[in-house]
Amino acid sequence: MLRKAVALALVGLTLARPGGAWAAEPVRPTVDQLAANALVKRQTEVAALIDLDALPDPVPDELLQIYEDNRRLTEDLDWDETVAYLHTVDDQGNNALSQMRLAGMPLSDSVVTALGRIPESGYAALDDDQSLPINPLVYVRAVTDLRDRNGRPAGVPPSARVVNDQAAPVSTSPPTVSAAPSAASVEPVRVPTTPDSTSSSSSGSSNALWPAVGVGAAGLLLIVAALWWRKRRRKPHPASAPPPASDAAVARLLDAGRRMTGALDSIAVAEIAAEALLGLIRADGAACIRGVGPGARTAGQGGALPVVETHLSRGLLGRVLETGQPQRSVLCDAAFGDAPVAALSVPLVVGGRVDGALVALRSSSAPFSPADQDLTAQLAAVTGSALEASARHDDVSAQSLTDGLTSLANRRRLDRDLPRALSAGKLAVGLIMIDVDHFKTFNDTHGHPAGDAALCALADVLRANVREGDVVYRYGGEEFCVLVPNTDLAEATEVAERLRAAVAATDFVGGEQQPGGRVTISLGLAMANQPDPEQLAGEADAALYQAKRAGRNRLVVHLPGS
Repeated sequence: MLRKAVALALVGLTLARPGGAWAAEPVRPTVDQLAANALVKRQTEVAALIDLDALPDPVPDELLQIYEDNRRLTEDLDWDETVAYLHTVDDQGNNALSQMRLAGMPLSDSVVTALGRIPESGYAALDDDQSLPINPLVYVRAVTDLRDRNGRPAGVPPSARVVNDQAAPVSTSPPTVSAAPSAASVEPVRVPTTPDSTSSSSSGSSNALWPAVGVGAAGLLLIVAALWWRKRRRKPHPASAPPPASDAAVARLLDAGRRMTGALDSIAVAEIAAEALLGLIRADGAACIRGVGPGARTAGQGGALPVVETHLSRGLLGRVLETGQPQRSVLCDAAFGDAPVAALSVPLVVGGRVDGALVALRSSSAPFSPADQDLTAQLAAVTGSALEASARHDDVSAQSLTDGLTSLANRRRLDRDLPRALSAGKLAVGLIMIDVDHFKTFNDTHGHPAGDAALCALADVLRANVREGDVVYRYGGEEFCVLVPNTDLAEATEVAERLRAAVAATDFVGGEQQPGGRVTISLGLAMANQPDPEQLAGEADAALYQAKRAGRNRLVVHLPGS
């Protein structure tokens, strides 16, 4: 009778689920993962606050050390960009606080204050060059609390798992069934999953994380009774639960999170994740996969066992990316070179969706353990948060390095790119400085809106006439420049002359009223193979000045010794 009742309840669940297919269950972070994630968020906020001089003096030495460890986060940002970055990490900290509360974690007042949102009055104080009304010791106590306790709720043993957002100790005794709850008090039930499973099936291909499926009170009692009956017949052994992470493993996880946050670049984050996985568990190869389906790719790899990128959407990795469930097995898989290997893969959840996976490989036939899977899941949680932050940072960085009018790279990016090109140690580097001839006359005749339109059209002409790998910059006003890396004098001269001729041949709106009846440009070219960007820029600028004095609409090349 019980089996029939349970079967009817499961049929009801099947009819209620979205699309008629079992939903992929989100990977639930453990309390240790939540604490590590929250700790990283506070360290990044401290770095931004100190960079903005937003904490009242004296700033404790503990916070100054955090700033030194994370100063790369904001050293390339100006004031407005740093404030925008602070908004981002402030939101992330508040989200981490919400997750910790849902997990039932006891939180000190310092942790709640440090993770809570900065009030609008605080941001207003920043705009007025005032420090925030926050005691810096709050951040010290919060960081210390998160480091020391690792977020584990009081009274919860190390083997506790997070189930349905609640920290619950693993128990081997059957549950006590009391009076039936009312329908109004029934919580949503999540479909049970088996994280240690070596195979999974799905009749759909969606990678979205479905919400919980709600059932009635009767169905809930039937499922609870069925689970109790199964547990009564097959008691789990306490040894089956993954052991708690060692202090060394926790230290490696925190270090990986700090390095990922400091990188703020998705490729760098993926490489750090693969490297950290090799040191976290005993593996001969590790990789960070980004994307799902045919768009999946290897973003970071380490160790002696590579992952074959052309087979990521099939086999074990394909199941992880499709279902959002971890997998571990000993198998032959085309993605791992078709040789027998032990494989472990855990999904990466970025922005609430599966967007890749971490994978570890071992050449021996000894399978990975549940403890290995648990550590990999904790690293995946930190990696997912870092990837989400890097995506926001990439957007901010792209905006800060792009000219708002022409969409060309701006002078700030030139200041970054030129030293890198000169120190690459390959062929010589050419720098072409460009100035629009008589542009003040154009603005006086047609107005500044028409002048802006002419600059945008000119930017398109320059973009279309450089080599692949050359970068065009708006230097300021009507001045442009082109970085011509890995070249020689003859090739750089050819590029510059092609630009001059292309502009002179283009019919710009209003160009017929310019001196000579055309919009033209003057150019100065300098070459260098020594890491001195200021000298190269000065020589190119001097050559440009000579071109303008010699009559404009011409190229002058700076020769060594001239």
